[in-house]
Amino acid sequence: MKYYSCLICILLGNFLSAQSVILGTITDSIENPVVAANIFLEQKESQAIVAFAYSNSNGEYILNTNEQGALILSFSGSLVVQKH
Repeated sequence: MKYYSCLICILLGNFLSAQSVILGTITDSIENPVVAANIFLEQKESQAIVAFAYSNSNGEYILNTNEQGALILSFSGSLVVQKH
């Protein structure tokens, strides 16, 4: 039983240590936050999306991933124009 408990602890430790957190803020050209932007983290080679998030009302986002290697961070957002 000790052997299995030790193995589970080792595997869990490896899993937890491999996770990365990427956080940031998206702003426009005059430093206003971009709300509800789509943020994508993709593998460079396959272009598969490995993580996805939306920016909040302050333009902030958080991505959690286990991926390693070359990754691409991209985003898309909408510009809202109001006429008075």
